[in-house]
Amino acid sequence: MDSDNKLVHSAVVTAANVHDSPVLADLLHGEETRVWGDSAYTGQGEVLAEHAPQAQDLRHQLMMSDALREMFRGSLNKIR
Repeated sequence: MDSDNKLVHSAVVTAANVHDSPVLADLLHGEETRVWGDSAYTGQGEVLAEHAPQAQDLRHQLMMSDALREMFRGSLNKIR
């Protein structure tokens, strides 16, 4: 998604049994400044470096956010 105009710049459609990570390169146009992704994109640093060399890799921050969210949900369940 373009951060200025909020338009999706690319999409890839696959069968349900295809994991997200093999199509990452198809989603990048090379002019990204930031790349976010969930844990499905773990281990894709080389793909990002090759296809979006100027992008700031924020995948880990999102994964940490997911992890913190899960911890928070766990805490809420204990309170209930």
